[in-house]
Amino acid sequence: MGEKSLAVNERLLLGILGFATFVGLWSALSVSGAVPRQFLPAPWDVLSRAAALTSQPFAGSTLQGHLFSSLQRF
Repeated sequence: MGEKSLAVNERLLLGILGFATFVGLWSALSVSGAVPRQFLPAPWDVLSRAAALTSQPFAGSTLQGHLFSSLQRF
C-alpha cells in the first residue's frame, strides 16, 4: 500500500484549521470561565502582555533580553 502525500495547499489548510481550533478552544475555555483566568488567560491577554514586555522591563530586562539570555545558555 503506497503512501499518499498531501499537497502543499492541503498541509497549509490543515495547519490553519489546527491552529484555529486550538485558539478557538483556548478562547472558549477562558471566556466561559470554565478555567479561571489566572490559570488560563485569554489569547489576546497573552499577546498584549507579550507586546508590553518588548518595551517594559520585567525582572531587569525586556522580553528580547530574556530570550537572548536563554539562547546564549542553550
